[in-house]
Amino acid sequence: FYYNGTSYNPAVMNTQQAYAVMNLSLNITPDTGDGCVNLTAINITIAGIAGAGNISAIEIRNSTGVTIVSNTTSVGDNFTLWMPGGGLNISIKYNYTFFIYMNISPLATGENLNFTVNLTSNMSIVTNVAENNNVSIVGIGPGIPNRSASSSLSWIQDMHSNISVTPHVVDTNVTNQTFVIILTNESSDEITNVTITLPDGYNITNVKYIKYGSTILYDPVSGTNTSHVLGFEARNISINFTGKNNRGNITINITAHTNVTNITTQSITVMISGFNITNISAYPLNASVTIQQIAANVSIKTAKTAAYNNGTDYWEFNITFNTTTNVSGVLQFKMDNWLDSAGNTLGLNTTDGTYYATLRSNTNASSYDINITTQYNNSAGWGVPLNLSTLTPVTIYLRMVIPTTATVSSSWWTVYRMVFRATP
Repeated sequence: FYYNGTSYNPAVMNTQQAYAVMNLSLNITPDTGDGCVNLTAINITIAGIAGAGNISAIEIRNSTGVTIVSNTTSVGDNFTLWMPGGGLNISIKYNYTFFIYMNISPLATGENLNFTVNLTSNMSIVTNVAENNNVSIVGIGPGIPNRSASSSLSWIQDMHSNISVTPHVVDTNVTNQTFVIILTNESSDEITNVTITLPDGYNITNVKYIKYGSTILYDPVSGTNTSHVLGFEARNISINFTGKNNRGNITINITAHTNVTNITTQSITVMISGFNITNISAYPLNASVTIQQIAANVSIKTAKTAAYNNGTDYWEFNITFNTTTNVSGVLQFKMDNWLDSAGNTLGLNTTDGTYYATLRSNTNASSYDINITTQYNNSAGWGVPLNLSTLTPVTIYLRMVIPTTATVSSSWWTVYRMVFRATP
C-alpha cells in the first residue's frame, strides 16, 4: 500500500477559514494479498511556531469536497482521524485521492505564526496490518521506515471585517443620496486596502469623509488625507490605508445617484486586503440596499384657488400620499413656473430673493419648512423633515402667493416633482 503526499496549501492563510493543505493519493501494488487494504486512521502532526493549539479542526475530504472525517481535538501536536464505519476499504482496482483540510482557529492571532502539516512516517497511515509495514511513501520504498510527507510552510494572518450600510431603502432618482458604510475591522492585522462595490442602479459621485473611530482619515474639505482614495467610478471605490486600524470601525461617507426605477434588495460588497493577504470578503452584516419609489397614491386637494394679485393673497393645495416603507429623512420638492393658456408666466421667486411658493408639513399657515424653486436644493436641511410610516398617510401643504405683477387669468397650471432623501 503506497501513499503520495503532495503539498497543496497557500503561502498565507486566514483565520476562521478551512484550507486544503495536502493531497493524498493512495494505491495498492498488484502483489498485495487479496488486493484490498482497510484504511483505519490517519495521524496528522502539526509543526511550526503556530502549533496545534491554533488549529480548530483537521478534516479529510474526498476528491469532490465531501468531508469524510473531522477531528477538533489534538493530543499534543497530533490529530488522529479515524475513518467512519470501521475503516475505508482501498481496492487494487482504483486509486483514491483525499485532501487534508485545516481549519484555522479564530484565536490564532499574533505575528509570525506559521506551520506545516506532516505525515511523519509510514506509521501515520493506520491499516488493518498491525505493524503497518505494508505502507510506504511513493519513491522511497517499503524497506525504509520513518520517512515523511509534509506540506510547505504557511503563515497565518487574521483579516476579518463586517460591513453595514445606512440607509437601507432609498427613493428612486435621488441626486447625491448619502450612504454611510461602516466597516468593523475585527482583525488583529491592519487593513491596507478596501474596495467597495455598489449594486446595479447606483452611480457614486463623491467620497465625503473617512474615519477610523473618531479620527478623520480623509476629508477633502479640510485637506486631511492620511488614507488615500485611489479613485471611484460608477459603482466602485478603492481606498488605501496606512497606520493602525485594527479592532475598530472604519466609517466611509459617500454620495451616489440612485436609479430612476425600482430595484430590488441587493447588498453592497466590500473586499479587504492586508500586508500579505488580499481580496477577503467582508461579511455583509447589514449591507442590503433597496431602491423604490417611496411616495405612492399621490392626490391633490384644492384648499384655495382664487386670489387677488396683491402680493399677499394666495392659492393653497393639500398634497396627500401614502408611503411604501418606514423611513426618516427630508422630502425635496421642486415646481415649474406657472403658465396660462395665453403663454403668460408666473414665477416662483424674484432675483432679489423674494419667494412666493412655500411648502410646510403642518396646518399652521404662519410657518413653512421650505421655499419652493424650480430646482431641488441639495444643501443640508433643504427639505421638509418627515418620519414616514406605511401605516399613516402624509399631507403637505403648498402655498403660492400671487404677486402684484401677476396677469389676471383662470388658466394657470404648473408641474411639480418631489423626491425623498433618506437620512443615513
